[in-house]
Amino acid sequence: MTRSLTNLALAVALLGASCSTPPARVHYTRGKTLFDDIAARDPGSWDFSRAIAEFSQAIRLEPNYVDAYHARALAYLITGRHTRAMADLNEAVGLQEKTALSYMLRGMAWEHLGKKDQAEADMEKASELGLQYRPDPQSEAPWHPSWNGDWLIQPRAVYR
Repeated sequence: MTRSLTNLALAVALLGASCSTPPARVHYTRGKTLFDDIAARDPGSWDFSRAIAEFSQAIRLEPNYVDAYHARALAYLITGRHTRAMADLNEAVGLQEKTALSYMLRGMAWEHLGKKDQAEADMEKASELGLQYRPDPQSEAPWHPSWNGDWLIQPRAVYR
C-alpha cells in the first residue's frame, strides 16, 4: 500500500556517531553506508533490511546509542513500518529528551499513524528545541536521504 504525503515530508537529519563502543560505531557506519547506497536508487527498489540489521546490531552492542535508534526509525518510516519507528523514537526520547530530531521523526510517525494532534505536539517540541521543519508545500525540490548533517525534503513523497 502506498501513501501520499502532503503536509509532512520524509527527512533525514541524523547526528554523527558519538558512541563510546567502537564495534557499535562500526555497525552504525555500515548501516549508514548501506542506507546511502539504497537511497540513491529508485524508490521502488528500496530494501533497507540490511541497513536495519546493522543499526540493530549497533543498538544491541550499545543500547543507549540514540543515533542508531534515529537511523533505524527513519528506515522503518520509509518502509511503512510506522509502529516500529514509533518504538525506536520513544526509546530515543527516553534516552535523550532534549534531542529535537527525536521529536521531529516521532512527529512524522504520528502523522503516518493518523494522530495529527500528537504529530503537531512533537513537531512543536522539535521547533522549541531548535529544529525548524516547515516544508513549503509548493516546492518541487527533489528529495533523497542525506547523511551530511542536512535534511532534504520533498513535500509530496510517495512510498510504502
